[in-house]
Amino acid sequence: MALEVIYRTYSEPLFKLGYSLTRSREATQDLVHDLFLAVWERRETLDVQEDLGVYLRSALRHRAYKVSRHEAVVRRTEASALEPDADVPAMGTMVGPDVAFDVAEVERAFAAALDTVSERDRRILTMRWGEGLTHEEIARVLGISRARVRAIIAKQQERLRPFFEVLRPD
Repeated sequence: MALEVIYRTYSEPLFKLGYSLTRSREATQDLVHDLFLAVWERRETLDVQEDLGVYLRSALRHRAYKVSRHEAVVRRTEASALEPDADVPAMGTMVGPDVAFDVAEVERAFAAALDTVSERDRRILTMRWGEGLTHEEIARVLGISRARVRAIIAKQQERLRPFFEVLRPD
């Protein structure tokens, strides 16, 4: 009964968000249904410490991101199988316009950077960059103003910039 109420309340907004991310009705429908199935399966242990809508939107964004990454890997794999000499980047790299970064190196730099900030700021940065929440959603979850969230993120971006300088090409 409770899941039905949650589904009726959130399925349409989640579908709109999912469609804006995937541009595919079928993929979005799968994502939303899989999300609600996961909520049902984890209902006994699920501990939502924030607004349920924020949690569901964040979980949907994360699922859409995972699907997108998987599809990119499949496309690269298919491309390399079809064209053995094709210039396909190695697995585990992110490709920019002119340079490829090792994903593990980026993750290490991000982890080292996060170790230098306060618990509150780490949570804000993780919600923003790790979970993809908006400033408004973070503010709502933490009970602070959107302007304060924006100021903390801007301050920490400037402060953490040196951690990421090591990733710049020479």
